[in-house]
Amino acid sequence: MVARTFLVRHDDSTFTVDYDTDDGFEVFQFQLFSLTSIPPDEQKIVGEDNNRIVSDDSDLAALSEKLQLVSITSEEARKPEKQEETTSSTAGAGNFDAGTSVMSDEELARMLQVYF
Repeated sequence: MVARTFLVRHDDSTFTVDYDTDDGFEVFQFQLFSLTSIPPDEQKIVGEDNNRIVSDDSDLAALSEKLQLVSITSEEARKPEKQEETTSSTAGAGNFDAGTSVMSDEELARMLQVYF
């Protein structure tokens, strides 16, 4: 058991994370998730001293205490799509349920072309 304290920088914040290296990398990722709301599968953790990417096969006992967390979500996921909620006046068109669906302008235009 090796207890470590990491200083993890994300955006403009720095988090202190106490971690037992015997717990495994996944536990460390979930600790970061609880602090930053970045899911483990979207995390990229980099050692600030040597720019080395930290992964599940990294020796966390030998790492620098200063780490940086970066979200690796795709650019498309970061950009909010322009979506328009349709009103109940289009609810009769096809199998569309206006109460539960949201569609893009392009999808709405295609659907309207079929009926008009």
